[in-house]
Amino acid sequence: RHVLPRPVAIGADASVLIDQEGIVLNAYTHPAYRRRGLARALMTRLLAWTEAHAIRRVVLHASVQGKPLYEELGFSGTAKVGFYLKLK
Repeated sequence: RHVLPRPVAIGADASVLIDQEGIVLNAYTHPAYRRRGLARALMTRLLAWTEAHAIRRVVLHASVQGKPLYEELGFSGTAKVGFYLKLK
């Protein structure tokens, strides 16, 4: 989605978000297929796509079960947004 310029705080680093941001919604893995790397493969592919399309920020809301995966992929938690990943 296109976003209006706005300040964002990322850790100790503060910047202004001008570009687009991606939003991951309704990602779910059926219990019978969990712990097989499907979510990791999907998110890795999605993050490669966002980088190739110059999307500089990705946000999502994670379940307790998904939190470790998103943290391993570089997402950081926030109280307001859920998780975000600042891309290069």
